[in-house]
Amino acid sequence: MIPWRWRIYPRVPEGDAQCPSDQWKLMSIGLVNLVTFFAILHANNTRQSASTNSRPLFYDPARWILGGVLLGCIHLLANLANATIVQATTDYENVPAVQLMLLWCSLPRLSWLPISSHGTKNPEFQDMTSSMSAMFAETILQAFSFYHMCLTVNYGRIHGFYFGALSRATRSPFAALMFGGALAWLFIVAMMAVPIIRTIRTRGKPNEKEDDAGAKGSMSPKEEECLLPKSGARSEGYSYGTLPAEVESLHLPMTRHSRLHMALAMGVPLLWLAQWLFWIGFIGLSSNDFCLPSLETLTGVWLASSLGSVIVRSYL
Repeated sequence: MIPWRWRIYPRVPEGDAQCPSDQWKLMSIGLVNLVTFFAILHANNTRQSASTNSRPLFYDPARWILGGVLLGCIHLLANLANATIVQATTDYENVPAVQLMLLWCSLPRLSWLPISSHGTKNPEFQDMTSSMSAMFAETILQAFSFYHMCLTVNYGRIHGFYFGALSRATRSPFAALMFGGALAWLFIVAMMAVPIIRTIRTRGKPNEKEDDAGAKGSMSPKEEECLLPKSGARSEGYSYGTLPAEVESLHLPMTRHSRLHMALAMGVPLLWLAQWLFWIGFIGLSSNDFCLPSLETLTGVWLASSLGSVIVRSYL
């Protein structure tokens, strides 16, 4: 009932006796999440205590995109390193490293916590680079997990698992968790895509108005900010019921990114729960067919990558 043909077990039958139990596999995932949770809490408390004054808004797309790619690569390299360790183990040479790396991208992780802790705060007095980088990194990892989730949902659809066929299958509770978690993940992604696409599509409207106003010549953002206060000076001050022009020019792009933060802050925890359902079902369903060698070493690599991503994010 596993949607893919490859398995993780030694070619020698006697190696099954060394396979870790399903409980230890789940506990290793839970340990990585628990350590990541406390590391993020400590990093956030340290960062808040270090910043005594409220900083003005800092927004640099190139910086958070590069930061997100760096954070995402840390997790991807950790998965690739663990897949290489498994493949280099004796009697595990036939395990496909790339497929295993992609499967591990769907592991439940708490690297999305900075999105919730920073993305919904006051957008006019915070450095959003850290939370935007976490958002971009989480998007990269969820995109890599899309393959196995869709493969699972399609396999369940073909075999009628979503229409009552699971009741006659062996280990039906674990199969229901696995295929139900994959379907829930896909549904949540589709629901999150609606506000995200809507926000991205409306992004060009304010820019079009600014382009029409400056059709006589192209102006840089600094020149536009210098011109905006002059337009407000004609009416001798600020208009009643409106924000200053400098704040408005800053508020429009940050409103869009705050909406993206809100959509991800609400959806990513649900994705995390769906991934837990998927992995509880997958580990219980595959059992000895998912026999990981050196589970302690693999867990240590994931712990190091999670702590490393928290440290890197604290410097963004």
